[in-house]
Amino acid sequence: MPVHGKGAPLVEARVCQYEESPDEHFIIDRHPAADNAWIVGGGSGHGFKHGPAVGELVARLSALFGGLVLILVCIGLYRSMTYNVAIRTKEIGLRMALGIPRGAVIWMVALRCE
Repeated sequence: MPVHGKGAPLVEARVCQYEESPDEHFIIDRHPAADNAWIVGGGSGHGFKHGPAVGELVARLSALFGGLVLILVCIGLYRSMTYNVAIRTKEIGLRMALGIPRGAVIWMVALRCE
């Protein structure tokens, strides 16, 4: 059993680094030198215990915004395709009347989507 109190030998000592942000809030921001890297950190010395939750939050937000971007891209492609078909309806009808296969017409519209 170790002896505690005055005169007891020092068995071990450790340095604990304690850092705080100026306002003691979490730091979540893009790295200034790398646009594809994020800095995520605790706001106070005991904030390390929140690290997994903050990391999960950033991952979920990234997935959410990635999904939103995907939806917007799909909407943009749909709009572009419908516009392309609308302005070329007569041409498409004429080509189909002349016997061009349906797949070729679809490829023609898809490849000339602007």
